[in-house]
Amino acid sequence: MAKPKLLVLDKKVRKRLEELERREKDKKQWMRYKAILLCTEIPRKEVIKMFRIHYDTLKLWIKNFKLHGIEGLKIKPKPGRTPLLDRGRKEQIVRIIKENREGWTTEEIRELIEKVGGITYTKRHIYRLSHKWGLSLQVPRSSHVARKEREVRAFKKTLRK
Repeated sequence: MAKPKLLVLDKKVRKRLEELERREKDKKQWMRYKAILLCTEIPRKEVIKMFRIHYDTLKLWIKNFKLHGIEGLKIKPKPGRTPLLDRGRKEQIVRIIKENREGWTTEEIRELIEKVGGITYTKRHIYRLSHKWGLSLQVPRSSHVARKEREVRAFKKTLRK
């Protein structure tokens, strides 16, 4: 019986793959790097069993690796619907939001997007967009930023009378 054919890598590529495999946080991407590295040491059937993937999947990864190198292993973003909000308007909205130190509610962001971009989104989608744009949820302070202590004390005195 013929010995299974193993993948051959030069030292430079192997070292780069090992480095990427160690640093990779995305499980699916890590699996591609690891599978190629394992194909240099053990038969492909073993790699398939180990990762519980289909033979054609591994075959495609190897083919892409041979054709395009390490770039061929990288997961490409899935095509989808083009965003209703173009990049320029999105950046303008994000800039306006970040410039305001007092913070924004999802309703205020929704109104801003409608004013600047002319698009109406649901509150839930505004939450998704703000997360995608790198805007974090802000917890309100116990007192308002623009609170005037003198006026608050004067108001409290009127309540006591």
